[in-house]
Amino acid sequence: MSPGLQKWYRGILIIQARNNTLTVINDVELEDYLKGVIPSEMPSGWDTEAHKAQAIAARSYALANLGKRADKGYDLNDTPQDQAYGGASAETPQTTYAVLTTKGEVLTYEDKIIPAYYHASSGGKTIEAGEVWSHDLPFIKSVEGHDKGTRKHGHGVGMSQHGANNLANMGYTAKQILNYFYKDIRFARLRRNN
Repeated sequence: MSPGLQKWYRGILIIQARNNTLTVINDVELEDYLKGVIPSEMPSGWDTEAHKAQAIAARSYALANLGKRADKGYDLNDTPQDQAYGGASAETPQTTYAVLTTKGEVLTYEDKIIPAYYHASSGGKTIEAGEVWSHDLPFIKSVEGHDKGTRKHGHGVGMSQHGANNLANMGYTAKQILNYFYKDIRFARLRRNN
């Protein structure tokens, strides 16, 4: 392997043989996983409150989608198809701080953790889930994306990452950002099984 291509991961790596193919799976604790997701999804130079909003949304998305790809032997892809994940090699002090300060925080609707969908930029206005998928979601409504001037990138459902950073730069906290993009949600903290 070329030195420029090396990546580091927390947890353990599992190599699985299935249907005549080998799949490398990173079995990692949730909070360590998020340390590799946040900097892969959002630039580390962005506002801390945007990073915190991203951490809470990404944690909620991951938990709501556990087992999504069980037929392949793992939970989530490491690409934007689920959530971009760069392992320990992607970690930065700024984004790790956001994960640590929001540890265990999730978004719920009617006492269930929600798949907190997000995208890079709506190009002006987010859209209802039913415009992309087969049905609407009660916790996602179309709102101004606060990302005018950026090209639409992604499905447009839920939180606009560019919009989250712009709101943070205007003084919004992570919780205010999330309450803006997701409707009638509540914040909860995961219980530890110690």
